[in-house]
Amino acid sequence: MKTRRILAIAKRGLLIKLRYKWDFVVKGVLNPVKNGIGFFVVYSGFFGAGAVHIGPVDRSNYLVYLMFGMIFHSFFNKAFVDCSEVFLREKFWQTIQGLLVSPAKGYEILLGYGLVEVIDSVPIIVAALAISVVVVQLSIVKLLAVVALLGLLYLLLLGIGFIRAGFILSDENAASFFMPFSWVLFFLSCFYYPIQSIPTFFHPLILANPVYHAGLAITSVALGGDVQWTSIGYLAVCCVVFSTVGALTCAKVWKREGIQGY
Repeated sequence: MKTRRILAIAKRGLLIKLRYKWDFVVKGVLNPVKNGIGFFVVYSGFFGAGAVHIGPVDRSNYLVYLMFGMIFHSFFNKAFVDCSEVFLREKFWQTIQGLLVSPAKGYEILLGYGLVEVIDSVPIIVAALAISVVVVQLSIVKLLAVVALLGLLYLLLLGIGFIRAGFILSDENAASFFMPFSWVLFFLSCFYYPIQSIPTFFHPLILANPVYHAGLAITSVALGGDVQWTSIGYLAVCCVVFSTVGALTCAKVWKREGIQGY
């Protein structure tokens, strides 16, 4: 893996992204706010009616919980929607061949595009970390731990998203196949709500979901609670596995199946 190739891919992706300058505002600021407004209203009404807490979420920290939910949702969209859109856009522009014939490895492509796509999420990440520092007085050590865990979550989602993106670029009909999977994964990830709010018969599926454990590990630290070492270990292992499988699968699908639909 060469850093120069990763940066070259990131530069290429950034130049393409700058053709749609308002995306930085819409996707980086407006979309996360739009996603969180509904849950903000629900939580405000819930605690305004006299409720004490729901799981680890209470009146004093629900805003921090929601802010990190917006980050998780933003990362999810980057991995499951934006990566596929970027590849399909280049497919129709017929510029994707330059990437396919390049000597870049699958992992270099994943990291290069990941660097570009995360730029949109920077405003909401900074806002969430700032609010967390003010509200729960997060220490520097825990702040750095949260940033590191966010990086692992992003790599995990990119790996899963690249598996989807590889098949969709090869055959656009695959989008319909993966759509229900993304809905189920989002629901079971509990971005905006704690597991205690979900019926117990869903809990085994939720607890098997590495994305849920990533959110649990991050919010437990960000809310000033105990460090969830089991969740962090599970996240780290799944991050390595899925990011590697995603990078390899994406490249192999393109080479073996070709790209249809021109």
